[in-house]
Amino acid sequence: MRSAPGGSEPIGGTAPRAVIGTALTVLPEGPSWRIDRRSHVDILLDNAGDALVPAADALLMQDANLCQIGEELLLFGEAAPIGPRRYRLSRMVRGWHGTEWAIGGHIAEERFVLIDPSRLTSVALTPADRGRLLEVRAIGAGDAVPAEATRLIDGRAMLPPAPVHGRIMALPGGDRTISWVRRSRMGWDWADLGEVPLGEEREAYVLRVIADDVTLRQWEVAEPAAIYAAVHATEDSLAAGPAPLAIEITQLGTFGESRPLRLTLS
Repeated sequence: MRSAPGGSEPIGGTAPRAVIGTALTVLPEGPSWRIDRRSHVDILLDNAGDALVPAADALLMQDANLCQIGEELLLFGEAAPIGPRRYRLSRMVRGWHGTEWAIGGHIAEERFVLIDPSRLTSVALTPADRGRLLEVRAIGAGDAVPAEATRLIDGRAMLPPAPVHGRIMALPGGDRTISWVRRSRMGWDWADLGEVPLGEEREAYVLRVIADDVTLRQWEVAEPAAIYAAVHATEDSLAAGPAPLAIEITQLGTFGESRPLRLTLS
């Protein structure tokens, strides 16, 4: 059930309850989008009848063992039992599905959820729900009272993911080319090295030259490449003084901007 102006309304059911738990250790910072063979995190499951199982590397790339810890989505290849209801997860792929921004922000006792579609249900939302508090209640057969939860709908799933694979190359005369690869909330695979669907009304990016968190210059382009002119670089360096310069690139989506890709300017 979800809260509604007239009371509550049903939003569907699931098969078995979700596999959830708590991180007993702080998930350390690690590399994004590739297998991390050094880090691990210990998980305590809520229910003794649940279990976590390993997955081969080839299956990880097919979203096997997709889970969420805190705000980060990740995959795990190893799940070693270390005690009653306790598992040590390792051989992880971090920052999955655009959550690389959350890799370095973990704290103790974050919630763990195994993302198993057969155990989850979707909540239908509209753009008008952005900024509202979602209140849900779930009750199982034989339960006397429902479990309740609230979540602020911040609209992150409506925004494009941050661009990736940024490059800066010098040109004769001092100009520099800046290039990157866009991602899409409509698909995560580069099939046959082709582009993913745009997923937005138009393709557009904003570039900002930053020094000490102050925007010195901003412009918009309609393709994943831009020129940073030498004359502009000189002006920005003078304005920045001793502060280092950086370029931030965001994709303009239908409902707002992505998180930035940040590149350092030498």
